[in-house]
Amino acid sequence: MINKLIKKLNLLERVKYRIYKVFYLIKDLQDNAYSHLSDLYSYTFLKNIFIIKNDKKLTNEVAFFKKNSFLVVDNFLDKKTVDFFLDSLQKFDNKDFIDSSDLATSNNIFYDRTVKNLDINYNFPEKVLSEYNHVRNCHDLINNAPVDLFATVINKSEYLLNSRVSIEVSEIYETLSNGDKTKTNSVWHHDGDIYKSFKVLIYLNDVGANDGALKIKSKINHQEIEFIGTAGTAIFFKNSELEHLGSLPENKSRWCLNFKVYPKIISSKVIKGGKPFNYFRRRNLFRNV
Repeated sequence: MINKLIKKLNLLERVKYRIYKVFYLIKDLQDNAYSHLSDLYSYTFLKNIFIIKNDKKLTNEVAFFKKNSFLVVDNFLDKKTVDFFLDSLQKFDNKDFIDSSDLATSNNIFYDRTVKNLDINYNFPEKVLSEYNHVRNCHDLINNAPVDLFATVINKSEYLLNSRVSIEVSEIYETLSNGDKTKTNSVWHHDGDIYKSFKVLIYLNDVGANDGALKIKSKINHQEIEFIGTAGTAIFFKNSELEHLGSLPENKSRWCLNFKVYPKIISSKVIKGGKPFNYFRRRNLFRNV
């Protein structure tokens, strides 16, 4: 009797595995189609001909990013902009950070995913809320910065990706130096975005070896690379292609800006607030919000 039950369970596991395999195959086909459509309607090849060709530094950056799937840009934000964020964040308290009431529920999951073309992590782990402080209305703060930060990130990203892009997610968060032995993002992982997308992580304070530096594994030789840098340093990296983690800050908490960049037809430089936490759009080439 027990052996028969075990055989049935094993059969169910194999069936479930094959269903998942088909699901991920369909997802990969959708992602590839999305990327190719974005390339097909992209205007950015003109930039490569008329601008990148005449800018040696930009040419080298594009070539490096294409080969390594990451690029470090020192002083991406100037001191005035960094100080604006840090001065503003000093005035924040618990009411300004995401809490459990901000997490998406599954009430409208069918409508969101089929009609509105949204993907939201409905099972977001609440323990993250004790590991990081995520600013609730980060779009308001970004839009009041001394520079047009969305446009700055997008302009650089379009050169690197050779495609029009949209910022699907923007975050400002603090990785807490609170004695945690592990955090949700402190283990090696890949993100579940399409391969042609990438993240832009910008340090808002100086980050040394024990201050929560981003780490990746090189796609060339699989060696670990640790990104230490001064405030204002930006790391562009393909988060679904490169295995990465956020190391644990031991000396002090780490503040950073985080943008998730996707290829699309209509570039989106203005991001509206009021969206559920951990929200992003997938495979929507036209929506400009």
